[in-house]
Amino acid sequence: MSNFAQTPNGQKRKSIRHRKAFALQSNLLNRIRVPWPRSETCRAKGNSVQLPAILQGELLRRLLQGAAAGAIATIIIGFSWGVSTLGSTAKKLATDETRNAIVTIAAPACAEHFANKANDEKWAEYQRVDVWRRDTYIKEAGYATATGLANDYSAGWAIAHACVKALNKLLEIRTK
Repeated sequence: MSNFAQTPNGQKRKSIRHRKAFALQSNLLNRIRVPWPRSETCRAKGNSVQLPAILQGELLRRLLQGAAAGAIATIIIGFSWGVSTLGSTAKKLATDETRNAIVTIAAPACAEHFANKANDEKWAEYQRVDVWRRDTYIKEAGYATATGLANDYSAGWAIAHACVKALNKLLEIRTK
């Protein structure tokens, strides 16, 4: 026996069992109705959730005061001990370190450049310049310039100052 019924045009229909199961399933779904909950019916009566005592009244105020005081203390201690730095401070420190590294490299090259090109007349002229003006003399003569630092005023003076220190040591050795 076949579970499929034949239609007049020769096509098979679904089984009788299948049709009965589908009818039962749709009948059950129609009986179970869940209405959309409305806000008035879902509200609980009274205060259903009790807040802990620390989050109520005077204790809550003290908790927030303590948190604020702790945050302020952390910021003050962090910045005063050097644990934290501002971006502008970090940028200034990086610029200073870069300038110091350039001066460390360029000053000996400046002194060597002057010493190689200087004859006795140049050394005599250097000695005639006041000690406190020698860095100006070196800078104006063009010995204290580094490539890429033409616009950096302070680096040029720092190179000139370090170059003068090295040249003064060479001058002491030369006069002995």
